[in-house]
Amino acid sequence: TIPEAAQLVLQAARMSGGGEVFILDMPLGQANALGAVSALEALGFFWAAWLPDYTESGDVLRLQKVDAAVNPEEIVCAREHGERIKQHVLAERKRVMKL
Repeated sequence: TIPEAAQLVLQAARMSGGGEVFILDMPLGQANALGAVSALEALGFFWAAWLPDYTESGDVLRLQKVDAAVNPEEIVCAREHGERIKQHVLAERKRVMKL
């Protein structure tokens, strides 16, 4: 289940040495997927991507939890669209992490 997967990621974070990025892919076809987003945000996960038709069952919402310092200036995007997405992801991280 989604809560079990989130707990496994958090256990891995506690055992890690720091500096990791944890990814959680949620199939949007699952009945409780969208309802789990708020609970996952409370655990520090934030929006990273929407992956259309990523699996046989359909779209996936990718959330991430960053256990490392992030310097946005070091993230270089080749195209303007990539820069807009980067700014959105950083804004979501700031909103969830309350930085």
